[in-house]
Amino acid sequence: MKTELTRRHLAFGAAALVGLCIVLSLGVAVAFDAPRTVSSTSEFTEVRQETATVDSQIVVDNPNDVAVPVGADLTYVVRLNEVRVARGSESDVPVPPGNSSIVTNATFDNAKIPAWWVSHVNGEESSVMTTTVDVGVAGLPVGPTLTVERREIETDLLGPLATEEPSVMAVNDTEILRVDNQTGRWGEADAERSPLVVSTALENVHDRPVEIAGTVYEIRMNDVVVGRGETTAGITLAPGEAATYDVRAAIDTPRMQQWWVTHLRNGESTNLTIRVDAVAEVDGERERLPLTVYERQAGFETDFLETGQTEVSVVGNGSEPDRSSGFVRPTVEDTGNEFGEVRDGETDIRTTATVENPSDGRFADLLSVRVDSRTTLAGVVAANGTDRVEDVPRGTGTVETTSTMPHDRVPAWWAAHLRNGERSESRTQVDADADVGITRLPLDVEDRTSTVETDTLGGLNDDSTRAVRSEETGRPILTVHSTSATYTDVNASRATIVVRADLENDNPVSSVTIRQVDYGVTMNDVTLADRTAPEAHTLQAGERRTVEFTLVLNNSRMAAWWPTHVRNGQVSTLERTATATVETDGDAERVDLEFLSGNETVETDVLAD
Repeated sequence: MKTELTRRHLAFGAAALVGLCIVLSLGVAVAFDAPRTVSSTSEFTEVRQETATVDSQIVVDNPNDVAVPVGADLTYVVRLNEVRVARGSESDVPVPPGNSSIVTNATFDNAKIPAWWVSHVNGEESSVMTTTVDVGVAGLPVGPTLTVERREIETDLLGPLATEEPSVMAVNDTEILRVDNQTGRWGEADAERSPLVVSTALENVHDRPVEIAGTVYEIRMNDVVVGRGETTAGITLAPGEAATYDVRAAIDTPRMQQWWVTHLRNGESTNLTIRVDAVAEVDGERERLPLTVYERQAGFETDFLETGQTEVSVVGNGSEPDRSSGFVRPTVEDTGNEFGEVRDGETDIRTTATVENPSDGRFADLLSVRVDSRTTLAGVVAANGTDRVEDVPRGTGTVETTSTMPHDRVPAWWAAHLRNGERSESRTQVDADADVGITRLPLDVEDRTSTVETDTLGGLNDDSTRAVRSEETGRPILTVHSTSATYTDVNASRATIVVRADLENDNPVSSVTIRQVDYGVTMNDVTLADRTAPEAHTLQAGERRTVEFTLVLNNSRMAAWWPTHVRNGQVSTLERTATATVETDGDAERVDLEFLSGNETVETDVLAD
């Protein structure tokens, strides 16, 4: 910016020197004392898109008593770094005795500004302005070409836009990046582009990774967009990681001509704004975020035709821009779980959450919710999964996510359930993050817990008195005073039920033997056992004692039982059957052992509050 201002200064300061060149050339033609330039003033009088007019008034003192007898012709040229930016000429200029004014005008070629700009930037913001005058006097050979002025011009357009003051980039109430030591530097400019690299020191102060997929930038000078584009180089920072992020922007060099016109029309004043916003990649699409990586405003003024001074200042108080996003973190008000689709190998668990999403604008469009859910039963991970909700309703609404429960995890849970006295704690933990493109913000979600209890041995724990009867005669063979049962040796493959039966042989003269006890156990017609107990017991005449029967279940079959249980509304029918060979008085027959048989209803509400 400083550079632009200086250009005008240089080009039009030349006009003030023209008068001197005129009188010098006239001195060549006439043996008079050389006239001299007393003063000069210049101003822009008309600014057009292609050219600008500079009018100059030069006061010349002719110390001779008579006028210079022959008028002079002159042509002058102003160059900036060898780029000719202005040209003016006058013919047959009269120079009377004493002080006189010569009014001249020059045409500044605005189209040469881009070429000069390239040379200035590539020369480390340094330029040389040279003004030359060709003088001619009628009747004399062509006069000399005089170098009227050569001036060094240096600018520092990017200096005022740098800052070492730290600031933070926040999303809602969460600080995610510490921004520090922002600087700019020019790349190698050409007729099409003037590269500008903005470097920013970034540190991730968030507890989640921060990823910027690129940026969009805009460079304005007096509301002329001289640079606009998108960069694809991104940066990913783990929590606590710091690095320097370079944004490689560019000015569209030909647009510097359009800026130059506004600068002149604005009284040689320009407002410069550079803004860089973050870009996130969402579902394969690049989306601009309302999150500013870099923003600076500066003003600069020039006085090319009078003092030649250039002044650059930061607009405002120099404080850091507001880097807050305007995003408001959603809240989860309530959650609920239920079983969804049941397939051959797995069952879906649907989690429904009531979400309050107060955000609007760009972040609301980009917002998604990522949910990691984990359900444990008796400490066994029964289901887990990650789901993402892309369409988060604004205001109050519900979102639904799904995790899966593989059926092959059921045997391990069921074994833990039995070992714990048929009691399980069901716990669903939900870790939810609001994904805002650049990072994720944690959402507070309460765990859901409930207790699952069953009593699959209820019918085997019975204090009532029953009879074991002959299938042939119906007469009592044994009296069962009570039964009790416990699970032992339980793992994901098997579960052993030990049944203790208080039996009495009421026959006063004959013993009773029970052998080859065949038993079966099913749940919802899924076979868990179809075996023969290893025990055989003989009770002498009139004897009463407690005997044991060992029933072994195939726990791995619980994987097949589970889908039937869920499809039936978490209700199952457990059936036990047992028959045995009973010998008494020398006779043997097969009889039903009703004290080992029976039906149980097994109900659960695994996902209840």
